[in-house]
Amino acid sequence: MENPASSSEFSEQEKAQYVQMILEIRQKAFQQIIFGLGWWVASAIAMYVAMQSTNPSFFWYGGALGALFHWYRAFKMITATQKLGAKALIQNEAILIGIVAIIVLVSGSKIIPEYFRMDSPTIGTCWAEADSNNYVPVACWSGSAMYKSSYFAYSETECGIAGYFQPSATESRFTCLEEI
Repeated sequence: MENPASSSEFSEQEKAQYVQMILEIRQKAFQQIIFGLGWWVASAIAMYVAMQSTNPSFFWYGGALGALFHWYRAFKMITATQKLGAKALIQNEAILIGIVAIIVLVSGSKIIPEYFRMDSPTIGTCWAEADSNNYVPVACWSGSAMYKSSYFAYSETECGIAGYFQPSATESRFTCLEEI
């Protein structure tokens, strides 16, 4: 497809309108990146708070999915304008995309592993007392985290003095704890 802005068949006004249309689409793509970042940050904050709670809580990761939707839309807008002859990234888009990538990588590298440790508790999971003698998995950065599961043992004496969890009906080993 030929770029109408470079064709001699179009008037200067038509060329200016064409460039204006491309710029408007790119501005909307920039907004979609910002909206996606807002959804991602809101979701990360909600997950951070929920993962510290000893009460039953709802893990809201829907914002992360909303962010992906906005970023997909931005990607489609940017590629559409590239097909019309625009540069790959204009103005501050590259900087914004870099900042978004850093935020996603840093927050994701902290929240996602901790979420999976809490979802399927094993060695490395941190625990907080919910009520007397009931413990719940929490994020290790939580101020209420008291213990961290450190290894498995076949008897309570192998666990030492910090503490342990009794084996469940499906397990044969004690989960040994260390104080945080």
